[in-house]
Amino acid sequence: MKYKEYIAQRKDNIPETAFHLFARRGIEAVTMQQIADESDCGIASLYRYYGTKLKLVIEIAALKWRAYAETVEADYEKQNGAAMNGMEEFAFCLSRYMDLYQNYKELLKFNFNFDLYVIHEQATKEDMAPYYESVGLFAKKFHVLYEKALNDHTMRTDIDETQLYFGSMYAMLTTAAKYSYGTVYPVDSVLDYTSALEMQMRMILDYVKTR
Repeated sequence: MKYKEYIAQRKDNIPETAFHLFARRGIEAVTMQQIADESDCGIASLYRYYGTKLKLVIEIAALKWRAYAETVEADYEKQNGAAMNGMEEFAFCLSRYMDLYQNYKELLKFNFNFDLYVIHEQATKEDMAPYYESVGLFAKKFHVLYEKALNDHTMRTDIDETQLYFGSMYAMLTTAAKYSYGTVYPVDSVLDYTSALEMQMRMILDYVKTR
């Protein structure tokens, strides 16, 4: 392997290594030195690549949510989402949080810590731009289904689009993230909260369906 290829590969390894550390230990608890050590990278090189821990954290969030958006889009195409009505597409979007809980618990744990960390670090809109761009893909998909519902009347559109988006999608995300830690109830054994998350999804679907 050529030296430049080795350096590029080592740099590409940093976000993935840091992501796993952040998901397991929490973002605040992980130092840049620990990331450098785990990714076989010098601390000076790490700072040269990313500048600050905040910048690294935001880049990871953007990368991970962009990658998941691609997974969602592939599944959407596979299920012929374009042919779905508004309510069916709404149910599809809600089901992505079931998928996150069942298959992407590390992403949920990371995202829970991410929200707390960027608030603590007082990240600016400029700092957050890469992240907003990646998660904005989900808002765009929601807008498409809302426009469908305005035409086919398969779900309530008397609820403002932004209010409905935050009241449903963010509610599912927050709950799924909490469940991913398995610490909702004071019990010794790890519980599977799939049925509880499904119940929340059904309640939301029932609330938005047209009467």
